[in-house]
Amino acid sequence: MQSAQQITQNCQNPNLMLSYEPQYRGLPVLANQERPLIVQYLDGILDTVDEALWHYPRITAFLFVLKLPTGYPLGETDNSPMTRFWKSLNAKIRANRSSARKRNVLVHDTGVFFVWAREYDSHETAPHWHCALMVNQDAYSRLGWSYSDQENMWHRIHSAWASALGLHVSQVQGLVHFPDNETYYINRNSGGEDKALLFRRLSYLAKAPTKVYHDNIHAFGCSRSRRPGSSSRWGSCSN
Repeated sequence: MQSAQQITQNCQNPNLMLSYEPQYRGLPVLANQERPLIVQYLDGILDTVDEALWHYPRITAFLFVLKLPTGYPLGETDNSPMTRFWKSLNAKIRANRSSARKRNVLVHDTGVFFVWAREYDSHETAPHWHCALMVNQDAYSRLGWSYSDQENMWHRIHSAWASALGLHVSQVQGLVHFPDNETYYINRNSGGEDKALLFRRLSYLAKAPTKVYHDNIHAFGCSRSRRPGSSSRWGSCSN
């Protein structure tokens, strides 16, 4: 439990609280005095990871960044590309699972669990979004490659971003970035070490300095909690 001395109010958005500590709820995070983390976003990230692990004993997490093409019209408070992207990706995953079941009745299904953070770099006039997708590891365990002729998660993510922007998939090449070590594997019964590593990495999405606060803007979002009795304050979350 964080002490009162470890949490301060965000002066740019008084509805949000900041943590400067190297741990949150007993797990390591990427906070320091120059880069505090937003507490509510940390809660949303951890709740989403726990939600995925409640549904499946083993999950795969894919990390990526989505960018806009130069000149793309987007208002300062507009996150509609995110809404369209996750809706499209969810539909593609459902379609793939349905197609796979027609070939093999033993195919594993999966829900789609996600978090995203809207950010600006110092030189940017348009936002970009840091994202994490979490799925049942028995359904998807690899990102795949761009040059593969087989349908894979790499292609689905690119295709969903193209759909969200109303572009051909060839027009979003270079607009989807996968960082080093973009894939994490978490086992519910591992003792928590892998979950701690993922949470530390994802805590980067909660950093305060790169967020822009305007009226009605949402700088963070995550998928809806469906656990019975879940303590999540987020639901279908955004803030």
